Amino acid sequence: MDSIKQVLKSTTSDSIRFQAYSALSFAYTETQMKTDSARLYADSIRLLARIREDQHKLTLAEYHYGVIARFTGDFYKGIAHMQKFIDFHEKSKNQPELLRGLYQIGVMNVQVGEYRNSLQQFQQAKKLAQTLDNKVRLAHINHAMGYICTQINMYDAAIEHFTNSIAANKALHDNRNMAMSMESLGVTYKEIGYFKAAEEKLKETLILVREINRPDGIASVTENLGKLYNEMGDYATALSYHKESLELRKKFDNKKETILGLLTIGETYEKIGNRDLAKSYLVKGLSLAKELNIKPLMITAHKSLAQLHEKMGHHKIAYAHLSRYQGLQDTLLNEEKNKQLVEMETKYQVAQKEREIKILAQENELQVTKTEKAALANNSLFAGMALILLITGLVVYSLRQKLKTQSILASKNEELRLSQFKEQLSSLEMKALRAQMNPHFLFNCMNSINKMILGNQNDEASTYLGKFSKLVRSMLENSEHVHVSLEQELKMLASYIQLESIRFKKKIAVNIVVAENINQENTYIPSMVLQPFVENAIWHGLMHKRGKGKIAIHIKALDDVLECTIEDNGIGRTKALGIRKQEKSDNNSMGIKITTNRLALLTNGKKSEMVRFIDLYDDQNSASGTKVVIKIPTV
Repeated sequence: MDSIKQVLKSTTSDSIRFQAYSALSFAYTETQMKTDSARLYADSIRLLARIREDQHKLTLAEYHYGVIARFTGDFYKGIAHMQKFIDFHEKSKNQPELLRGLYQIGVMNVQVGEYRNSLQQFQQAKKLAQTLDNKVRLAHINHAMGYICTQINMYDAAIEHFTNSIAANKALHDNRNMAMSMESLGVTYKEIGYFKAAEEKLKETLILVREINRPDGIASVTENLGKLYNEMGDYATALSYHKESLELRKKFDNKKETILGLLTIGETYEKIGNRDLAKSYLVKGLSLAKELNIKPLMITAHKSLAQLHEKMGHHKIAYAHLSRYQGLQDTLLNEEKNKQLVEMETKYQVAQKEREIKILAQENELQVTKTEKAALANNSLFAGMALILLITGLVVYSLRQKLKTQSILASKNEELRLSQFKEQLSSLEMKALRAQMNPHFLFNCMNSINKMILGNQNDEASTYLGKFSKLVRSMLENSEHVHVSLEQELKMLASYIQLESIRFKKKIAVNIVVAENINQENTYIPSMVLQPFVENAIWHGLMHKRGKGKIAIHIKALDDVLECTIEDNGIGRTKALGIRKQEKSDNNSMGIKITTNRLALLTNGKKSEMVRFIDLYDDQNSASGTKVVIKIPTV
């Protein structure tokens, strides 16, 4: 860097100054410790470009602002800067620069979980790199695609990509990037349980990053070795690596990594039983996460502190942390869902405008055609047979255009229908989550925990709190996916039933039977479809029943659907409706209505065929319960 600075002092060439500013900005960015200096040189590029009115170099400044944001963890800001760089070079058809931008934006989209976007960007970048015979960038892209494969659980493909990247970087004598791929390969081995192979690869990588004196690499590898030894149960060794990583992280500008280090050390101290030190590190991590308003890390910290205080017997403090954890989870979920809805609404409005413009254009075209026909008809007396032939040709052309127009309109209508379908389904999924986690149920659960704590029933409160936390986590996790496995859905349902059983003093007996020919792990159904019907059976069928309540759930496969039968021995629908009217309660009926509508949407409106209620009677013709038959489409 000193030699580049010397060049800057002596040169009067704008071209050399741009190159020097760019090189210094990137070099300072990579250290992760002097990003202010990196930003200063990016500012110099922008200032000189404005003076020279050089649009190409202005976008170079955008590129460096994007890279700086990537290395400091401000990924959304980085994506915005990099998109400006890409847009400019797509128009100018500058393939080398476009390749640079696509690679950087692909990396940042991976970091924010936009795997589909990043995969498209890397595939486009790979084609460009092959066209330009850019072996360096191909090696980088192999590494990035390997990382994406790990995130979607395609570990064999990930190992292949990382191995190819290592070989390519070795041929290029690029130790820095080879170390990154070696580290990722070691982490992948850890993820699939090959601990010995992971340990060997990560230690080999640590030797390499120490040799090339790469502090950010040392911090990353020691952190991953710490995580590996945590999983292996060697917590003392794990702590030494985590602490080394944290000390290095403190020198960098990426505070998010520092918070992660604090939380990981806190969790590791908790595992070896040193709860005071665990609390100290977790509180520091939470404080820094609050300062920077990083909600996902605040959620992690509150969850870990809730579990720690529960084990320490501080049930009131544990309850407070759990409440904050759940509140932040709800906020984050609503923000994400609202963002998705806004994006969907924007796409719908754009499609609607395009359709309106198209229709206006077609109307104008038809009007012009009619005018031409009228003029030709007035002149037909003088034109003879030649003019008649011309009119015939115009009529044929008009008919063809009309058919083409109808085809386009039909296509646009189908797109609009699909967009509305997705919008309705997304809205119903949000409503399903709200209905499932209705405030009455949450309040009753928390009230029960509070009563147990005040009544000094600490063991019971701890058990109930654990089950409640597990249920809420399952509901939130399942709500993130359009489809979940039958196994996941039944686990969430079991957690809910256990809670209700405790609340109703174990008056409820539940029997779940799944046909042997159903592979629960690989059978996928729409998420959160069974719980509203079971809740209805408990609250409106069994709550007012004297004696033991029973629920029988039977699931069997029929063609491309699962038939689920939920049968209770409650008071029956007629009596339950009367009680519900008196109490003016409609919470669970809303949950059933939303779920029924979701199933109808997924089956082209066959609502009556998907959900069927059957009233049960005994020998004296008195109500003896209710049976619900639900047909659930599978994937």
